[in-house]
Amino acid sequence: MHYQTLLTLTLGASALAARPNIILIITDDQDVRTNTLSFMPKLQSLVAEQGTTFNRFHAPVSLCCPSRVSLLTGQYAHNHNVTFVSGPFGGYRTFCEKGYSGESLSDFLQDAGYATYYTGKLMNGLTFPAITACPTTGWTSSDFLIDPNVYLYYNSSFSANGEPVVNHLGEYQVDVIEQKASSFLQDAISGLNSSTPFFLGIAPTAPHLEVQFNGSFTEPLPAPGDEDLFEGIPVPENPNFNVQGGVSWVKSMPELNETVIEYFDHLYRQRLRALQSVDSLVESIVQQVEDAGIADNTYIIYVADNGYALGSHRRQPGKCLPFQEDVIVPFLVRGPGIPTNLTNDQVYSMPDLTATILDIANASASYPIDGRVIAFTESEQVCVQDSSQEIEGAPAQTIVEYWNGALEEGTYAFEGSNGVRDNTTYRSIQAIDGDEQDWVYGVWCTGERELYDLKTDPWQINNLATNTASGFDSFEFSSNTSSQVASRLDALLIVLKTCIGEVCRDPWKAIFPNQTVSSLSDALSSDFDEYFTSLPKFRYEKCQFGYFDNLESPKWNESLAFV
Repeated sequence: MHYQTLLTLTLGASALAARPNIILIITDDQDVRTNTLSFMPKLQSLVAEQGTTFNRFHAPVSLCCPSRVSLLTGQYAHNHNVTFVSGPFGGYRTFCEKGYSGESLSDFLQDAGYATYYTGKLMNGLTFPAITACPTTGWTSSDFLIDPNVYLYYNSSFSANGEPVVNHLGEYQVDVIEQKASSFLQDAISGLNSSTPFFLGIAPTAPHLEVQFNGSFTEPLPAPGDEDLFEGIPVPENPNFNVQGGVSWVKSMPELNETVIEYFDHLYRQRLRALQSVDSLVESIVQQVEDAGIADNTYIIYVADNGYALGSHRRQPGKCLPFQEDVIVPFLVRGPGIPTNLTNDQVYSMPDLTATILDIANASASYPIDGRVIAFTESEQVCVQDSSQEIEGAPAQTIVEYWNGALEEGTYAFEGSNGVRDNTTYRSIQAIDGDEQDWVYGVWCTGERELYDLKTDPWQINNLATNTASGFDSFEFSSNTSSQVASRLDALLIVLKTCIGEVCRDPWKAIFPNQTVSSLSDALSSDFDEYFTSLPKFRYEKCQFGYFDNLESPKWNESLAFV
């Protein structure tokens, strides 16, 4: 059921004429697992308590630029192939080279009759020469953060509608973005007099670390007046904090000493302090919406591009791994038909948000969208959570992808190979099925595999895959059950790693085209043991920076399906 129909039922026939407005606030490097959301009381009272919080929303790539391009395209990274923050595999130039100029979310919304506005960070590599050579498209009005000053809190640079860059020396970046967003919102509200709905994107870089011109990462800086907040608050030492784990280079990380942990505590407080200005931005935007009398017809969405880790599995600050710290991001929404003060544990990812925004706007893309429409309204959420009803495309799994080196951040970051950890190429899948199944399975380019039962091991400490030696055939699992689960998830991973459109939304149909199997629980029947055991297992030919499908095998085809 489309949102236009749902709005008619919820708000009356007039809702169809007054199409909903959409405000998207996206932060940079904000995680869930260190409770950053708990330190944002305005976001909690004005969005969480007035709407729904989605606890299992994934970054499809645990890195900002690829994840943001998934938002702009509605595709997983293996389809848009913008996989890093800079060339030749990432950044704005690559986005243009892949043909997305004129073919992304803003263009599709404009084609559907929406006024579109955006301020803040769009993606990495947005320099003035880059947007001069390849102008941003689809925006009624824009004021983008411009490299190389994107991550500076007190010297940010902006380009309004492609005009020459203006520096804001001495002004706090989030405050500048709030002012620009407020101005855009007033323009958008004025446009409603002509029945023109609007989309407004607001993208501060908080709580991302500052990135200096020499490429070094330094602590984020708070707004004036927030410098002394949260004194004595340490980084949460969750069960996996300073605990050895993982595979590849992660498994040999040294134990964190007290000096490093004290630095993490300080860095954590700085991140919380930087988020206070974002909390105030949220309050300002919500207040304007409510004062204008359009709250009942406006979706306000809060999300982050990727998560962030501080000390979990003995790690230095960063985000490039398939652990929950890196891939689970804040996702909250309030708006018409959305139940209040509710949490949702269904699995979703960034392409699903794109599909949902397009559905709300009654817009369409010019190419297949990989995402599914998120169950926003109360009636939809009840349906999805009611296993007695057959729900088409009920969310149960999602893929996380990465093909690069992992970059550590901060004072004690890895210094070899320009700070990049090699061999950080992997595919990972999260699959749930009601209250019984909740698994993360992954394959790395080194040949190592990971399997975690999140029901019993939510902090991913106990890898149920034993990698006995290097190579893709040197592994085993801790029990018959884990081996059985891994065989199913490996097949699902092979399907999803090259999926397009409907196959991404319903991968089980590719495996069982003539059967009623549509979930992990169904597939775990012993009737299928021989079939899954016989399938070739996912492997990489070698570790390679960048995505090349010929280095990953097998590629799913009809001959591999169960018949």
